[in-house]
Amino acid sequence: AVSLLSDAAEKGSTRAKEVLGNYYYFQNTNYGEARQWLEAAAAEGEMFSLFQLGMMMKHGLAFDQNEETRAEAFRLITTSSVLLDGLYIAPAVELSFFFLDCLPVKLHYLRPAVEGGKASLNATEYYAQGLVQMAIKYYGIDGIMEPGYCPVSKALFWHWQCSRKAELSANHPLVRLERDIRKHCAQCRADLSEGKPSCCVECKAAYYCNRDCQVTHWKAGHKEDC
Repeated sequence: AVSLLSDAAEKGSTRAKEVLGNYYYFQNTNYGEARQWLEAAAAEGEMFSLFQLGMMMKHGLAFDQNEETRAEAFRLITTSSVLLDGLYIAPAVELSFFFLDCLPVKLHYLRPAVEGGKASLNATEYYAQGLVQMAIKYYGIDGIMEPGYCPVSKALFWHWQCSRKAELSANHPLVRLERDIRKHCAQCRADLSEGKPSCCVECKAAYYCNRDCQVTHWKAGHKEDC
């Protein structure tokens, strides 16, 4: 099979070059050969090859690791992410890890992977926590509950997707958040320890002491948050 692919690649088949490059990358771990064929396919606009080359540069496989290589890795992964336009989620996830110190940009690149259902458990949980962390950074701990700007519904939605698949500590920040939202009315902040509070049936992430508070909260901006 490899000899047939090599023949086809030598004759100019872009697809054969891409498959051969990935064979050497994943199966044979001959990164020099992988680079040769992936570069040939990428030069012809093959988008998966652009991504794989970016990954090889990022991890220093058949490439020197320096600032120039890192910048080129970023360019290739960015290009492939744009060309693939959400059809292939991996570039967006990998791209996000160039921005460990810039949470808004990291969340921007994680979002299509998470919302497309293609992100890993850890990436999804990170995204959920990041929504709350970013809101706290910009609005303060009290401001994150402000209707129209509240990330709690979205954060808990993705958190719940993860919590169905893994055991999370009781001290996990989103587990604590889930407990805390049940203690106070989302609108007037009244204590909900007594009585039977109502809950938003759509997101299940906002609790109220009465119907009037729920309607007021919805009109104030919860309809955008929900």
